[in-house]
Amino acid sequence: MIPYSSSSGVDNTANNFDGGSAEVAPTSRVMLLLNMVTPEELYDDQDYADILEDIQEECSKYGEIEGVRVPRPIEIPKIWMPQDEMYRVKEANRKKDDEAGVGRVYVLYKEIESTAKAMKAIGGRQFAGRTILVACVAEVSHRMTWHTSKLTLIGGIQCWTF
Repeated sequence: MIPYSSSSGVDNTANNFDGGSAEVAPTSRVMLLLNMVTPEELYDDQDYADILEDIQEECSKYGEIEGVRVPRPIEIPKIWMPQDEMYRVKEANRKKDDEAGVGRVYVLYKEIESTAKAMKAIGGRQFAGRTILVACVAEVSHRMTWHTSKLTLIGGIQCWTF
């Protein structure tokens, strides 16, 4: 099983480490994908738009999608600063990125049944040499604020931005 605590808002009964999905019905319309993207792939606007398009295209095969959330990392400062100060800035940014869920992909389906189909089909697949893990995440979670996020179009795809 994916080792998440219940306080994280993640239903950790959805996947096995061997990539096989347990026959457990999702408890929400939100699917979490892990190992799908790396923070380095999310800095460039065009790369980000391409990733969103790919996710939308693949995940829509399993049902109607209401939105996709792929948190982006904080930009690395482009000004010169002493090495120790740059280290402190990078470390502070990394902590903020971790709290924001950078590197995770959230897909909000219209129906729970679509979430179940997607989790079964996508969990354990390979993407860019990485094995994708999937889990069900509560719609209202300390990590996600779907209801207060600003819905924008990026490359013609609905995305929540923070």
